[in-house]
Amino acid sequence: MPGLGDEAKEEANVVPLRRLLGAVTGLMLAGAASFLLWGLSKGFIQGAAGLFVVVLVLGGAVVALLMRDDLAVDQLRWIERAVFVTVTAYLGWTAYAAFDELLAAGDVQGLASRWNLVVVQFVLLMVAYGTAVPNAWPRAARVIGGLALTPVALGTLLWLLDPQRAAGLREVATPGRVAESIIVLASATLLGILAAYVIDQYLALARTTRITLRYVLKRRIGQGGMGEVWLAEHNLLARPAAIKLIRSDAVDNKNPDEAALVLRRFEREAQAMARLRSIHTVEVYDFGVADDGIFYYAMEYLDGIDLSTLVKQHGPVAAERVVYLLEQACQSLADAHDHRMTHRDIKPANIFICRLGTAHDFVKVLDFGLVTSRALPALGAEETTELTLHGEINGTPAYMAPELVLNGVEADHRADIYALGCVGYYLLTGMLVFQGTPLGVLADHVKTPPVPPSERVEMEIPSGLERVVLRCLEKDPSERYQSATELAEALLACCPEPPWDARRAADWWGLHLPQAAV
Repeated sequence: MPGLGDEAKEEANVVPLRRLLGAVTGLMLAGAASFLLWGLSKGFIQGAAGLFVVVLVLGGAVVALLMRDDLAVDQLRWIERAVFVTVTAYLGWTAYAAFDELLAAGDVQGLASRWNLVVVQFVLLMVAYGTAVPNAWPRAARVIGGLALTPVALGTLLWLLDPQRAAGLREVATPGRVAESIIVLASATLLGILAAYVIDQYLALARTTRITLRYVLKRRIGQGGMGEVWLAEHNLLARPAAIKLIRSDAVDNKNPDEAALVLRRFEREAQAMARLRSIHTVEVYDFGVADDGIFYYAMEYLDGIDLSTLVKQHGPVAAERVVYLLEQACQSLADAHDHRMTHRDIKPANIFICRLGTAHDFVKVLDFGLVTSRALPALGAEETTELTLHGEINGTPAYMAPELVLNGVEADHRADIYALGCVGYYLLTGMLVFQGTPLGVLADHVKTPPVPPSERVEMEIPSGLERVVLRCLEKDPSERYQSATELAEALLACCPEPPWDARRAADWWGLHLPQAAV
């Protein structure tokens, strides 16, 4: 597969930014250079030095944008800052000088005309930023808001520096003119922010609709911390698929190191799932980097619900069905563990039940984004440790084994056994093993014995199944089941009567999920 490193990240995020920023910078350069040449030809040399600096900065930015197609997002943002800070500083400086001169001359009419010109200049700059610089709208709002306040700051500065001229300023700053200026600047601010939002949404849609010529994206069906999942259809086979891709804001709004880590996690997830062969692990059809640089992978489309949704919509699950579901999940984990992979994020939301062929309640394990492995050569030995962002909990607190909570304690596949015990506990009771704040829950995993499931619900829970779940939840990994296969055997040995089987599963789906049962 094509490697996913900085090149893929850059192509995925910088192409529209580089092109649009280059276009608006080129237009500003043409205007500034033309005005400079016109002024020099007419003998107007006042302010020529400042305008020359503007032309120099804009020219350098245009050259960099045209000559360098390998610029990363953070480099482009620095060019963006240089361009707009320079232009803003120049407009502010020339406006201040003109105001100062007109106030000294007592030219009230000229001062009013100049103020209107300054407002128009900053309105154009705000609209240009909102329409030509791809941004998430909160960032655009901060920049555009700062531009809108610049003319106000200039007037305030003049007032404070020379109170004797306040009379002249009062003649210009009539209530009507002040209100008019505020309305114009506020309207331009809203327009710029709206333009930034619309363009950002359009670019996101454009990126997702150009994933590959082999698939047609239909609709978005899910969104997580770093990825989006779209229902798609293969162009030639007409086979439904789920396409997972990196969301633009998952890398755009992070520093380069964190962005690279997000992309690395995504690549690991695709590589891990592609190596697994269990029928209970979601199957990967295709993966790579699209023509526009977006990293994606295509996997089988599953029509059903995850276990978290199952409990939320239908309440605690019957003991015999819990055994039926967990035993299938064990098959997926056994395959992963045989490949020396630890999932590290087993939870109800990552275990999906669906209809597959004539089988109902068929389990598929999803989301290997936090997998650790000693079996992926592309990762290198140093990457067998956890991939985690600074300050981020690497996993889901409610399902984290004690050894994952404790720094410096090496975790292995038995952390997945603990998490699957938490899942079984949740299915049987409809409640988490430990509840409270994330930090409190993490502390409980380390030191607090779990309350037996049978003590938290009125529904009868077979003692054998309860012992299996509680053994999974042992604090010491050596006291748990030592493999997913061993856990599966223990589950089948305590299976309550009558067992959950294909007929009962089909009946349940026909009653509760008829649209997916046929």
